Amino acid sequence: FLTIGEHSGTFKRDIHILPRQVSRVAQGRHPDIPASGVKTGFTMVYLYRKAAVHLQIYFPKPRFLFRGFYKKINRVISVSSEIENKLNQLGLPNTRTIYNGFDFKRSSENKKPRPRNAVYKYILCVGRMDDNVKQFDHAITCYSQSSLPKKGIHLVILGQGSIEAKLKTFAKTFDCSDQIHFPGFVSDSYPYFYHAEFFVLTSKIEGFPMVLIESLACGTPVVSYDCPTGPKEIVRHEKNGLLVPKDDKSEMTSALNRMINDVALYEKLCFYAKQSVSHLSMEKIAKEWKALIEQN
Repeated sequence: FLTIGEHSGTFKRDIHILPRQVSRVAQGRHPDIPASGVKTGFTMVYLYRKAAVHLQIYFPKPRFLFRGFYKKINRVISVSSEIENKLNQLGLPNTRTIYNGFDFKRSSENKKPRPRNAVYKYILCVGRMDDNVKQFDHAITCYSQSSLPKKGIHLVILGQGSIEAKLKTFAKTFDCSDQIHFPGFVSDSYPYFYHAEFFVLTSKIEGFPMVLIESLACGTPVVSYDCPTGPKEIVRHEKNGLLVPKDDKSEMTSALNRMINDVALYEKLCFYAKQSVSHLSMEKIAKEWKALIEQN
């Protein structure tokens, strides 16, 4: 088997039906290299994060040389339908989408008191800061231009990385800088998800963004760019969140305002949030993998 996309740490730790060798490799934190393991007559290959959109990394030209190799694999598994469509466009017919699973016990067991350093109302962003893929500068700009600061709603950005200092400097250029917070890395982010007004994703690219699942699993609605790939397969517009055209800061700012001003809509989104991702439970996804392996 070949899987392409970004796999969550939870999924990699808890899906025990995978070969032990592959599971051990998969416990790493999003490597950008392929890894494989062999056991009981089948091979599973993982192609991680950068493959989600930049498939040319693993399918370089001339592509006919690589199609023959990949067609010998029983199945090419993607973590989103968008990725599968891209694979089909490359001439791979033996594809299937299996979403990342989520352990809902982790979110339900973490209904903890509000974080001590977040006594105010806030919206939340989460992600690594090693590059600008998450585009937190968009989140900062849109938040600053929205009505949220005047209504006393803060912006909290969890994460750390090489551009963290640059983002903090950028945030200080806005009048509401004292309402923009960078707690850094936290070992348990679920209290932040659980108590946020809503979650915001402004990424340039994704694979299958588990942060959206984590937020919705906590009953917290989301606002997300419709970036490639994954958000449109998670966010049901005006059902569990709002989907905004990719990189459209004006629309994102309007969406932030709407989440606060349209009380009826917000209550509806909160109501459907958790149930909208129930199909991604670890048990259901594990059954999909088990059935696939038994077929081969």
